[in-house]
Amino acid sequence: KTALKQMVSSRAFRSASIASQGSKEKDPDNQYLSYFTPRRLDAEAIMDSVSSMAGDNFQRGVNM
Repeated sequence: KTALKQMVSSRAFRSASIASQGSKEKDPDNQYLSYFTPRRLDAEAIMDSVSSMAGDNFQRGVNM
């Protein structure tokens, strides 16, 4: 719970994914990554991330 709270309250998490007008004018092609376009992650990527953060090294089998 502590790690999740830290992630959700971080500046990176709270930053907007929609480019401001100033960002669009200065960086119209997003070359300098002034904003982020959100995208969905698949379940495997989420599971790998959580496992990595938790320090779990388990083997995923066919019979999950």
